[in-house]
Amino acid sequence: PCVADAAISAIRAADFAGVVVPGGFMPDKLRRDPQVLALVREIAAAGKLTAAICHGGWILISAGVYRGVKV
Repeated sequence: PCVADAAISAIRAADFAGVVVPGGFMPDKLRRDPQVLALVREIAAAGKLTAAICHGGWILISAGVYRGVKV
């Protein structure tokens, strides 16, 4: 387990060079959060690194980032 440094609502895509979504069970819960999906979409739309490990891809799929691409 880990403790978050910030709430999703406090995170701005402009402050990051990209996002790497780790796997595990949490992506299944986070992909249901509209703020998480909006953040991932904004990072991807800016052409920044958008990657996932294992089940982390669920978030990118739910955000529509993986639509039309091979991963």
